[in-house]
Amino acid sequence: MARVFRPECVRCRYDLSGLDEGGVCPECGCAIERSFRRDLPGTPWQRFGGLKGWWGTLVMVCRRPGTLWEVAWIDKRGADSLEITSVFFGVISGLIGVALLGTTRMIREFDDWVTMAGVVIEFLIVSPVLVLLLFVLNGCARAALMLFVRARSGWISAAAAQTVVAHVSTVWVLIVPSVALLTIHRMVARSHGGEVSDVAVLSGIQFLVMDSVRVAGAIVLAAGVGVFVIGLWTGAQPLSESDG
Repeated sequence: MARVFRPECVRCRYDLSGLDEGGVCPECGCAIERSFRRDLPGTPWQRFGGLKGWWGTLVMVCRRPGTLWEVAWIDKRGADSLEITSVFFGVISGLIGVALLGTTRMIREFDDWVTMAGVVIEFLIVSPVLVLLLFVLNGCARAALMLFVRARSGWISAAAAQTVVAHVSTVWVLIVPSVALLTIHRMVARSHGGEVSDVAVLSGIQFLVMDSVRVAGAIVLAAGVGVFVIGLWTGAQPLSESDG
């Protein structure tokens, strides 16, 4: 059976069938035009497909943030897949970074298969815990966004909040690897001197590499957290505007 399309208000889901697009919703007063926007077919993730959706989101944030958040406010389709993909890519990128930077040291120091198996098991335990942690953090961000908007006498649905958080959660691919870099830097430094500051036993090149890792990790971490917070803040502004 073919599915019958019934236009609904993007704010209160009131049935807008038969109403003029130039009017307002009888239930909440939201402009009906916002529910019939032809230029907002879905999220950037849907429009560009796959990983290109990240670039589409970045372009929209840089050029016209309002457009991105109107898309998020109008339609939550693709939010689930975007959030899940962002979380898993964030975790995978962090684990890949740990593996690439730590493989040589592990092979050199862990010369028995039992110890190596223990390291693999630790990775298998840490991975799902990290995935769960990121989903919990996304949920906290979603709840905070909804409370902030409603405290400003605005309105936002859980679906719209999820879409905003799904877009900003793409920065997990920056935050998680940077945390991994800083953690590895701390572990390596301690293994050479007992204290992070005691790296005199390292050669000049080793010290330069470690120092570069520390600085790069700190910069990327700060940038990722900044984008996450600013993204939530800018997303809350148009969502908190009253259309009454």
